[in-house]
Amino acid sequence: MKLFMPNLVYFEPKAFEYPFGKELYEKFTKDEEKRKYKWERCGIGKYVYQKDDAVRLEEKIRGYIHKSFPNAEIQYFT
Repeated sequence: MKLFMPNLVYFEPKAFEYPFGKELYEKFTKDEEKRKYKWERCGIGKYVYQKDDAVRLEEKIRGYIHKSFPNAEIQYFT
């Protein structure tokens, strides 16, 4: 059985990592004082962007994806 998925793209950005892009790095703070902590399953947590910043970041990333991949369908974004 041959599996062929020509339109499959998996993209997982990592918050607060410089290689993600200079523009995003400059526009969205790495200041730990302004970050929000989110608890996950099993008592493990992580730092996430503030709500307003997260919305702006998602819009920017979605724009980049649609510009680079015009026929892309984003099924999940977190």
